Amino acid sequence: MIYRNKALLLVVAASAWMNENTDASSSRFAAAFAPTLPNVAQTNLARQYAGVGQVQVMPSNTCLFSTKAPTDEAAQSKTELLLDLSNYDNLRAFNLALEDFALECSSSRKNNGVDVISRATFAEALVTKLDLAMADGTAPFNADVVTYNTLMKVWSRAAQTLADGRGRGDINAVIHGMDDIPEELTRGGIYTAKDAADRALVIMNEVEQKYLNGESAIAPNPFGYNIVLDGLSKSHARDAPDKVEELFNRMRKWSREGVPAPVDASGEEGEEHVNGDVSKWQHIRPDAISYSIVMETLGQSKEYGVMSRVEDLLKDLEACYEKSGDEELKPVTRVANSAINSYLRNSGGQMRHKTSNNQAWQNAKKVHDILNDLNAKWKETGDASYQPDITTITMVIDSYGRCTDVAATERGEFLFEKIFKKWQDSGDDKLKPSSKTFTVMINSWAKTWDTRSPAKVEDLLKRMEVMYANDIKAGIGATSNVKPSIRTYTAAMGAWVRSRDNAKSQHALRILKKALDMYKES
Repeated sequence: MIYRNKALLLVVAASAWMNENTDASSSRFAAAFAPTLPNVAQTNLARQYAGVGQVQVMPSNTCLFSTKAPTDEAAQSKTELLLDLSNYDNLRAFNLALEDFALECSSSRKNNGVDVISRATFAEALVTKLDLAMADGTAPFNADVVTYNTLMKVWSRAAQTLADGRGRGDINAVIHGMDDIPEELTRGGIYTAKDAADRALVIMNEVEQKYLNGESAIAPNPFGYNIVLDGLSKSHARDAPDKVEELFNRMRKWSREGVPAPVDASGEEGEEHVNGDVSKWQHIRPDAISYSIVMETLGQSKEYGVMSRVEDLLKDLEACYEKSGDEELKPVTRVANSAINSYLRNSGGQMRHKTSNNQAWQNAKKVHDILNDLNAKWKETGDASYQPDITTITMVIDSYGRCTDVAATERGEFLFEKIFKKWQDSGDDKLKPSSKTFTVMINSWAKTWDTRSPAKVEDLLKRMEVMYANDIKAGIGATSNVKPSIRTYTAAMGAWVRSRDNAKSQHALRILKKALDMYKES
């Protein structure tokens, strides 16, 4: 058994009373032994294969494991069964099993009781076993770029889940999650979200070096790089902005110039890489997704002047698209939203003093400029991919709200009323104000200490509740994106708390009761 943490030693003795036959495996893990795979795993894997010219999605009744049961199956544990390469019909079945591990580690799933570090370690052990079998010539099939991309996805998803404060698992999953995994198939050393994201980066570095040296014909692709960039970004580690920018710059340089020969400590240039020519690396050029991830990650940095690099990245992407016309470089609404979000992230922790308010105003102006540029492109081209959506407007309103200034709040209100009217006139759901839109507008007024704030907030709250009631009548209450949240009601109470109304406590309690009633109903 492998211990990831010294703290586990303290609970081993206490766990002895636990039922040794308890099956702590999650439903996703157990599903790996079912005759069919979830369609979502097949779809995700197919997206990768589509990028490298392979076959498309398998039918939903395709078997993951061979129908031939091993002769010593009764003596094999579930772990040994999964690690037995002969139990996979082909490479696609193997990669689908890895995709299932990635789904287990995803923060978007209800993974209560799942220890994502154990799951990711298990997935890596599986790939390591295939690597060893390939080296000695006994592998039933050879790994491809999708294999390593999916393993990097497993670690990146684990990093995001850990950063979100989840995925630690229950005590049984932590202690027994890696039982029966041979130590020679694991590397250990993973404890935090940063460690998990760094492991994905290490795997990418290994794929690069093996291809450069001619040890492997598997070349990394943009899909894999974006997976690693995303994992580093969402790990929220202090050094994430530096690592993301470094990897992005490597992609950009190698795709334009190739990989230069290594230089030793004395400055002497070594032998050329077997696969270092630029023709071998042109395909890893960063795409719009790469730029988006880097811009959002730079917003996490507290380095002075970092936002100028975000501006440069956005301009560079626009210039590359104008020059090449490549759709993968198109600076669509999603890219603009990433740039805007970087400004919001960068200003998120500022204190309320004169200097920070000035900076907040500057950020709000730059964010509004991005919105105006997006609107201009949409009107000029008629291309719907440039149309600002409710997420764009919400973030611009939020940027003005962070100024804690009445004039800024009124600018945000102008945008809110404009998009609200457009939605009413068009019925376009892309423009429908969401719960977050209302909440940032309410919070913006609440922070101004303006005498009009309580009345403005009450009006917004009423409109929001009417919209939600209409969604319930229409039978879409369960999926409504305008349902008031606890943040909405908390922001509304804040407006009354800051007012000079003698009855402000009663108003705040009335709003609190609304929140409690909604909680009881749901």
